[in-house]
Amino acid sequence: EALPGVVYATKAHSAAPEAPPGVLVYMRTGEGNAALAWIDEQGVITGLLVFAVDITEIKQAEDELIKSSIRIQETNAELTAAGDKLRENEMKLIAAGNELRRNEARLTESLAEKEILLSEVHHRVKNNLTAFISLLGLDGSHEDTEWGRALRKDLQNRARSMALIHETLYRTGK
Repeated sequence: EALPGVVYATKAHSAAPEAPPGVLVYMRTGEGNAALAWIDEQGVITGLLVFAVDITEIKQAEDELIKSSIRIQETNAELTAAGDKLRENEMKLIAAGNELRRNEARLTESLAEKEILLSEVHHRVKNNLTAFISLLGLDGSHEDTEWGRALRKDLQNRARSMALIHETLYRTGK
């Protein structure tokens, strides 16, 4: 027969000859305590010795262990999320760096093109000023008046000054 509150019973022993008839049974209760019971021939417990253990400290340590485990799991989840965010930011930085390098290459190429165009414009202006000065020299050879020759000479000097200023600006700009 099952005894109330008894989880299991083992090791039934016959009693010593001087003991009343029955068996000695080792039991463990639902609370985790151990007990020795003397059960007579009719199955009635005639003697009981319970060994109770105070497990308060063990339960407290177990509770602390569970709380620590939960904190570790939460911290692990936070660290995993932070690691994921770092990897995401790293990928964004790599993409931004790649974009910057592409932009720099495009700007460098564009600058080289503009320098070539500026050099071409400089040569054209220089050639046009030289041609203008030469035309003034040729056209002025038929000038009869002193005022016309002075005007031609003044225009040539102004054109030479513009050519000199243009050349100086071009060279300092490089």
